[in-house]
Amino acid sequence: MVALVVIHGAPEVLPEASVKLEAFTLGESIGRGAFASVVKARWGESLVAVKRWHVALIASESIRVPLEPDSEAYECFANELRVCSLEGVTEHVNLVRLMGFGYIAPRLGSGIAGFLVMEAAEGVDLRRRLRDARAISFEQCSMWITGLARALSHLHSRGFVHRDVKPSNLMVREEGEAKLVDYGLAVQLFLPAASATASATSATASATSLAADGLHAPSTTREGPLLTRFQADAQVGVYPFMAPEVYRKQPWGQPIDVWATGMTLYQVLARCRAPPVLAALKAAVFESAWEWLCSCGLAAFYERRLCQPGLHPRWPSGLSRALVACRRLAPAARPTAEQLVRLLESNSEASTDDESSGLRPRGLLPAELSGVLVEHAHGC
Repeated sequence: MVALVVIHGAPEVLPEASVKLEAFTLGESIGRGAFASVVKARWGESLVAVKRWHVALIASESIRVPLEPDSEAYECFANELRVCSLEGVTEHVNLVRLMGFGYIAPRLGSGIAGFLVMEAAEGVDLRRRLRDARAISFEQCSMWITGLARALSHLHSRGFVHRDVKPSNLMVREEGEAKLVDYGLAVQLFLPAASATASATSATASATSLAADGLHAPSTTREGPLLTRFQADAQVGVYPFMAPEVYRKQPWGQPIDVWATGMTLYQVLARCRAPPVLAALKAAVFESAWEWLCSCGLAAFYERRLCQPGLHPRWPSGLSRALVACRRLAPAARPTAEQLVRLLESNSEASTDDESSGLRPRGLLPAELSGVLVEHAHGC
């Protein structure tokens, strides 16, 4: 079966299915999202992950079925298939690879859904791990975030923005391995061959803004933080990992992934939960009400008090510096993913102090420090 779909306004034809779902022995559930669910599966002698869309993608089995303009589920499926099929894009130790795909009939309703067969990533997603009562060492935290940064550096070097970096999309193991998953929202801003033509002014501005943190701008601006030429009105991502330039409806680019990495790092370090006041702000942001926040004088409060991290004095200085660098409001002031990898690798030593060698379960910090984080509270 061949289906005609439309991705960002351009018609594309999905190729013939490479495998049938009957070829797999499905196992336990790994996770479930708005459009799809992921289960472990056995494919011959191989252990894989099958991502099944639980909503219909196309209306019938016709050879040419146009995608409805508002069908987000189909666009995510087609986009993830396209991204994974491009040569070299997901060929990295910290990314999962596509191994096959096919089409299925959903249980409810009529039409055709689809599934992707991905490389099985051992471990659990970071969101589940953070809910676990077991302690997390600073060394584990550093290795997981470094793995995430390496994955993003690889994607960024090929012109992509992941756009959905969050704990539930990072598979981790206790030994420190990490793999980034879910490319349904990924977009390519530029081709690698054309990236070398980025402005030298961008590199100079980046080097100046990063100098205070001991970071160094790369010799090429192929993934320069000022490269933000994409849809200014495309508000994507999940709160609170949505970067300021996104909810402001400003042009955005690869720095939004770095912002989300900083938010992920903060969640691991603090294991905090969103203060109650964030519920209303969350709704306002998702309703595209940034103008309303500005008119009510809440914009400065939101960004200065709720978007900036409160730092625990016993966190390793290297992780704290990486957190602050990632969470800068100005996109151009954040490090690139490549710079973040170098920063994390240069500060990978973990504290050996018995009291600070692990992160407290559920993010409970010492009572005497609670006031510090209330003053700088922000969503997690």
